[in-house]
Amino acid sequence: MVTALQDLRNRIASNTLTGPQQAALDTALDVLIPLFPTPDELSNSIPQTEENLAREWIAPLYTLQAQAGPGGSVLPTTAIAFFVNALTGSNTNDGLTSGTPLQTIAALAALWRGTAGGGRPVLAPATGTTVTVTLQTDLPLTDPLAPILDVDITGGASLVIVSTAKAATHTGVVATANVWARTIANGQVKITDGAVADYGPLVGAASLFIDDTLTSVAWLYGPDTGASATGVMTVAYQPQTAGVASIPTQSNVTAADAYTLSDVVHVALGTGFTTRSFPEGNAGSGTESAVFFYRLRLTNPGSAPATQFASPSVTYNMQECMYDVTEIIVESGGFSAVNCFGYHSLGVVGQAGAFVELFAGGISGLASGTVQAAAASTVVVDGDFALFSAAPYVSGKDGLMLMGNASRWNNAGSQAMTVTGGTLIVSPVFQAGAVAYGTDAGGDFAIINSQDGNAGAILYVNDGGGTPAQDAFKFTDVAWTMGTLAASAFGLSQTTGLAVGPTTNTLAHLDAAIGVGTGFGGAAVDPRSGSTFRIDT
Repeated sequence: MVTALQDLRNRIASNTLTGPQQAALDTALDVLIPLFPTPDELSNSIPQTEENLAREWIAPLYTLQAQAGPGGSVLPTTAIAFFVNALTGSNTNDGLTSGTPLQTIAALAALWRGTAGGGRPVLAPATGTTVTVTLQTDLPLTDPLAPILDVDITGGASLVIVSTAKAATHTGVVATANVWARTIANGQVKITDGAVADYGPLVGAASLFIDDTLTSVAWLYGPDTGASATGVMTVAYQPQTAGVASIPTQSNVTAADAYTLSDVVHVALGTGFTTRSFPEGNAGSGTESAVFFYRLRLTNPGSAPATQFASPSVTYNMQECMYDVTEIIVESGGFSAVNCFGYHSLGVVGQAGAFVELFAGGISGLASGTVQAAAASTVVVDGDFALFSAAPYVSGKDGLMLMGNASRWNNAGSQAMTVTGGTLIVSPVFQAGAVAYGTDAGGDFAIINSQDGNAGAILYVNDGGGTPAQDAFKFTDVAWTMGTLAASAFGLSQTTGLAVGPTTNTLAHLDAAIGVGTGFGGAAVDPRSGSTFRIDT
């Protein structure tokens, strides 16, 4: 906490006076100016300050202290809550309550910079560990979030940017809903409502689907062309709590559920920001600082460049957000999207040493949306995260992709997953099973191990339940390329195995079976060509 006078000094230095401070300063000067002696006109010397004149300063200074109000008694960077309203806010407000919001993000950034004397501010909440900025209305593209993201945060603290709920665009009752399962036929969630003849106009404009009966959340993404009385959605998950990192829990939508379709608050991300943890932590360690975005529609104007997260010591978390940015590139640090949807986005790319997590929701990228683990990054895809695109998931250039439950839908023209110089591990991550599922027009879901000679490693680990069931691992016309092996798995059983075939009787028979399948005998498994040999029980 700083005194009102020290806060005034900071703000005068950076020209960021609040309305109450300006009024208090005017009052003080009105008292002081008539009493302040002028220099001697002949000698140009400063008159000796008399004791009674010194006492005259006391009253206006106390007036200044009393009238400065909350904006003058709380250092902006130590406050724990701010409000911004583009319609009813004023940049002469203190922004500390819902009834006295600022009008722009730029004004909030100026308050923070003013505290730092115009330099880079350090957010250090006076109580707790969270600074929350509530956006009460849509903000124009000319007023992006970037200025308040370009800050330092006290180690372990969080900056949470949330929206207030917008009025529902449609409320109704689900007439029919398919039973969701990880299969080719029913991997997508489809609903009808007798009161909705065409879901097309609601896509994008009211894409947040909230099942009020089950309190689950999904994203409406189709049909985005033509007219249809059937709405197509992502898998529904229980809602997140703003500013609290957690793994979502699936919740099926069923007939007779009451639901709401609405939009979320729009705001531009902007470019050129680097949030830093102070003192710096290590992203992914659990002790670093974090930035949360909750139920926001994050955009960048026109054909703006990709949004780049480059904060080695900070994790950025999108919770139930829609991102309409050209592309998200995570250069370093951490990034997670939990039950979010990238509507017509080019996708998410992990680079350098970045750690990326994508849980639930998905990306509707038309012809080119994708998820990439590149340049020694680690990308985790789980929670039935769906790629609605002709482009594949890609692990390459020393990147590691950990794939739990994931899908790819709708578009033909390319493979579903490509491993080029990196590693793809299909294995349970946060959910019980591991499944890659989906379809294109050809009915296949292919995993291709490099098309340019730069092979990577592909590993599949079952959940221990024996033969994968229909909802545990689903491929149709699967195309596995594992080095020189003709098959990706062999069995060994001393009681039921045979001398030849995929299930053999002894290790010698297994070696022979691998040799028969490749023509290279016992030297068939060649790690240099990208194969991985795993012995499992």
